[in-house]
Amino acid sequence: MIARYAEDVATPTYGVVCSELHAARQHLYDMVRPLSQAELQWLPPRPDGISISYHFGHIALVEDVEIGRVAEQPVLAPAGIRDAFGVHNVDNRDARFPSGAEIIDYMQSVRARTLQELAMAFRSVPDDAAARIAAEPFRRIINHEYSHTKYIRRIRAEMGQAPVGPPTSELVQADEQAIAPPQYSIQRWDVLARAGGGS
Repeated sequence: MIARYAEDVATPTYGVVCSELHAARQHLYDMVRPLSQAELQWLPPRPDGISISYHFGHIALVEDVEIGRVAEQPVLAPAGIRDAFGVHNVDNRDARFPSGAEIIDYMQSVRARTLQELAMAFRSVPDDAAARIAAEPFRRIINHEYSHTKYIRRIRAEMGQAPVGPPTSELVQADEQAIAPPQYSIQRWDVLARAGGGS
């Protein structure tokens, strides 16, 4: 599947992937950083409602797991983080989560390793096809992050919070037919659509 994907898209560069990781994270931070701890833990009045805290921490945990797999290293999350933000809590309205500051600390440690692995992945790519394959785990991380920011956006609206603008990216597409639209994602790496750094 990855090989077929690699044949069909333009070559991503190290600079483009870095920029897209940053755009997704900034979009997330724009939504969560202005919120109080009570707002992060607020439960929407829906049977399936879970707090923003869950989505916030789950984004970091999935990135941690994905990059740990790439690096062939264990996850950075301690047992408490792994338990709190695992998929078993996705609809657990009784779950209790770490504070926003603790989540950000964990998220930043995960992102530091992500950027280190990204640099290593692009250090020795021999050709365009290898660059596309090397970039694919990072596209999955970005798209997973966007898949949860749409829920955070919906919860913010239910709280009466002001809307947040779209990601600052020319590569991101919006699916208006998804649950809790728009669903942002990068469908393909297309370095011709924007200025990017070399690999």
